[in-house]
Amino acid sequence: MEGKTVLLKAEHICKSFGATKAVVDFSVEISPGEVRGFIGENGSGKSTFSSMVAGVYRRDEGMMYMDGEVYEPHSTVEASARGVALVVQEAGVITDISGACNIFLNKEDRFQGRFGIDFRKMNAAARESLKKVYSDHVDPSIPCSLLNLEDRKLIEIAKAMCPDPPGSRGGEN
Repeated sequence: MEGKTVLLKAEHICKSFGATKAVVDFSVEISPGEVRGFIGENGSGKSTFSSMVAGVYRRDEGMMYMDGEVYEPHSTVEASARGVALVVQEAGVITDISGACNIFLNKEDRFQGRFGIDFRKMNAAARESLKKVYSDHVDPSIPCSLLNLEDRKLIEIAKAMCPDPPGSRGGEN
């Protein structure tokens, strides 16, 4: 289709781990607003491709483009700066810290107060982030060890979907 906007384009992507070919000549185009699911057997490359997009792995061959520009994240931090995050099946929160601290991990400077981190402001921003993903029943001020598995996943989703804390110096969402 002419004039179709493409958010992410992957062309002929390949990735191997030693002799194991994890992704072989994979191509896909994803437009804004589309939801795509990758379906396949265990070991077919779904997670490996997703991890390349999220900056966990580097591709061996092929090219990726985001918004028409070459996209080659060298880390998850770099991918996150471009709005890409990966939420996986396995647990991905640090259980000994609060939901708010998990959501804004490595972004604490945005809540710098006069005497260190302003946790009241961070918790309020976390509540807003959770509200945006329809999860405002989760208390972001308590340690994640006290949350059930589903609510821990919601913390991860809020972190992925709300990279710039509302009301922080990082920007409004």
